[in-house]
Amino acid sequence: MKKINQNIVAFFTHLSALLQYAFPFFSIIVPLIIWSTAEKKLIVRRHAAEVFNFQVSILIYTLILAGLAIPFLIYGFGSFFTWDEFMAGADVNFANYSQAIAPLTFGFIFIGLLFLAKAAEFFLIIYGAVTASRGGFFNYPLSIKFIKSTEIANLDGEIIPTH
Repeated sequence: MKKINQNIVAFFTHLSALLQYAFPFFSIIVPLIIWSTAEKKLIVRRHAAEVFNFQVSILIYTLILAGLAIPFLIYGFGSFFTWDEFMAGADVNFANYSQAIAPLTFGFIFIGLLFLAKAAEFFLIIYGAVTASRGGFFNYPLSIKFIKSTEIANLDGEIIPTH
């Protein structure tokens, strides 16, 4: 396969991460399929591994941030009323607001970090796709290397096997 064709496939491999907005987990499955089927196409294989690693990393970070935010938010909002009062339809008691400030603040900070991470992910996907279409290679930041590639990229973005 010519290098130009491999760059086009690498471009669409990066863009495949956007499938998560319509089909959950396709952003992980598609790059993994491309990586496993592109054995002799080193450029495509390296890009697919990078996209897969980044998407799994973002999923882990999302789960951690959501897992931290939810308990704080539940505890913070739960300070305003008891479960029995909630079930009875009682009015919210804002007298306990001092107990809710700290947990709600932490909960909203974690939610804000989650939105920031997802926005950064979107723009990094686009940047990675544009870089791939131009024949370059983009390493996603904070990406955990689940698939260790045996190829490296030189300064021009060309993939070199390191067997």
